[in-house]
Amino acid sequence: MQPQNPKEHRRRSSMNQRSGETSGRAQEFVVAPEESAGVTAKPKLADRILVWSLTDTDAYTLERCDWYGADSFEPLDFSVAQFIRDELDNFYADFSEWFNLAEYPDVLEQLEPSEAAAFRKAAGAPEDTDFSTIGNYDCFSGLCAVIRQRLEQRSLEQIKLAAELFNWTIECGLFLADTKAQAVLRVGSVGEVAPFLLDRILNRLSSNAKHRSPAYARPGAQWLFQRDRIGHSQGAELGIWLQPGA
Repeated sequence: MQPQNPKEHRRRSSMNQRSGETSGRAQEFVVAPEESAGVTAKPKLADRILVWSLTDTDAYTLERCDWYGADSFEPLDFSVAQFIRDELDNFYADFSEWFNLAEYPDVLEQLEPSEAAAFRKAAGAPEDTDFSTIGNYDCFSGLCAVIRQRLEQRSLEQIKLAAELFNWTIECGLFLADTKAQAVLRVGSVGEVAPFLLDRILNRLSSNAKHRSPAYARPGAQWLFQRDRIGHSQGAELGIWLQPGA
């Protein structure tokens, strides 16, 4: 066996220590060196849950994407619940008039049969109220109650359903409002969330190209990749950074 070059040894050690790290303590969702075996290994992407959130108002825009391992349900649950509760409160504080006047079409279709009672109670509607007249009551409060009930179930499936109802509530509530404000949350596997995230990145590059230099132009087709390629080196070329949630 040939002796190892000391410089090469230091370079590899440094790479192992800094693998996936940036100045912002973010982790790149790409192939990382395996420290113990000394070989390149792929993360178990199928076990990762992505949580992408966006808050966009006239005052500020916050967007982030965290990933969680299969054994990190507690921090995932806390992060999602905090985002949903905070944004429901914040958006209602800023746009209460619109949420109160909004129409929530086919609201019954957004609910499970077991959730109808909780919705009516929070909306201030009698127990026997027909949903064809539910628009006469406080639908926003009813929807918030169902979202909270789903979060309280503390399961990944119910968290996903809570996120979906949250998105629908914000979208319907601001549909007629004179604002471009939005709040969106997506929770799911890499295959469920990453394609949507990549579309946003590419669209943003296209938008920047119209206002800035050609260096921001949308990459050619060779930069695109299918769902089963997420995490490969092409992800690094697109500059996808995911903050580890745990």
